[in-house]
Amino acid sequence: MLDFWNACKSMLDDAVPQKNLPLSIIYNEGWLLRFVLFAEASGIHCLPFRFAANAQWFSEGQLQTPFRSRKRGDRIGESRTSSDAVVGHFDLQERTTAGITLRTDTQQFIVIEAKILSGFGNGTINYPDYDQLSRTLTCMTYSAVRANLQEKDALEMVLYVFAPHAKLTGQLNRHLEISQKMTSVRKRFESYELQLRNAKDIDAESAIRELTTWWEYFEKQVGSGKLRIVPYSWESIIETLAGVDSKSSASIGKFYDQCLHAARRQDHRR
Repeated sequence: MLDFWNACKSMLDDAVPQKNLPLSIIYNEGWLLRFVLFAEASGIHCLPFRFAANAQWFSEGQLQTPFRSRKRGDRIGESRTSSDAVVGHFDLQERTTAGITLRTDTQQFIVIEAKILSGFGNGTINYPDYDQLSRTLTCMTYSAVRANLQEKDALEMVLYVFAPHAKLTGQLNRHLEISQKMTSVRKRFESYELQLRNAKDIDAESAIRELTTWWEYFEKQVGSGKLRIVPYSWESIIETLAGVDSKSSASIGKFYDQCLHAARRQDHRR
């Protein structure tokens, strides 16, 4: 009988020489992030934050957007935003496999974007500055509004970016300024609001009220400094881990090296 876990281990071992599958299928930022989140949740503290009481984590969570499509072929609307991981107090939305919905008693809502060598990508043709981080910040605050958390001052809401130190101080650095994101989100908001006002129907009026409530909350959170983008390097995580659990640090460090190797090979082929 096939032993599934031993089969997985065998494929993991064979991935290094790329015998049965590409390195990047296993050695990537998604799995690296899952490993360090598992360590942190297990009490092996290595991350720049701690899990709040009763907090959980979920990989590849989908966040709702205030700019949702209102009809088939809506060119100004957008679908949910995919996160690399979410940490905090939330539930999975009914009839979805990964839709994240915050609870009314949420105290912690952390989203993590994980990178190895890739960037954040460009926005759309109509909104070139509305990039991945802008969308994530938008959807984080909209999730809080949907859960009626606007008046909850104690809510911890942070967008972390985990990436190699060299990337954070180089190529990615210019994308991490939240004031820049504020500008791109404002343009997106104004364009979508204009479309709703031009619709002139009852549903549009309700949507405008909800959109305005979200935008006011977004402005407030950015202006008060409560909504933040925090960069943190994989090297710092591994170094912190070394002071807590040297064996885990060595294991994660080796996996990280393979992720870098796989990403470089993939980048070289383009």
